[in-house]
Amino acid sequence: MKITDEEILKYDNVPVSIAAKYLGVGQMYIRIGLRRNNGVIMLDQDY
Repeated sequence: MKITDEEILKYDNVPVSIAAKYLGVGQMYIRIGLRRNNGVIMLDQDY
């Protein structure tokens, strides 16, 4: 099931599992990104 932009925009804080599915990455990618960037994931950086 593909997650849409509209579904993501309904959240104030997107759960890690939903964000990972939306971006097509693993949950660990999201968690590491959050730790390295104080809660903001920079999609143009390699982790």
